[in-house]
Amino acid sequence: MPDYILFWSSLLNALAPLSEDLSTLAAAGLLALDYLKKSTPSPNAWRVQQRSLVERAKTPKADLLLMVVEPVRQLIERSEGQTQKP
Repeated sequence: MPDYILFWSSLLNALAPLSEDLSTLAAAGLLALDYLKKSTPSPNAWRVQQRSLVERAKTPKADLLLMVVEPVRQLIERSEGQTQKP
C-alpha cells in the first residue's frame, strides 16, 4: 500500500473523534435553540448529559480544538428556563 494512503488513513482516523464531537455539539446546540425558541425549559437530565458532552469536546483531538464548544455550552445553560426576547 502506498505511503500516502497510510498517511491519509491515519490522519482521518485521528480526526474521527473530533468530527463526532462536532456533530453531537451541533445537534445539542440546535435542540437548545429549539427550547429557547419555544420558551420551554430544557429537561435537567438533558442538560446534565449535554454538559458531559461539552466537557468531553473541550479536550483537544489531533491537536485541534472545537471553537464552538463555549457558544454551545452557553446555549445549553440558557435553555434551562430563560426565555428568548422578541
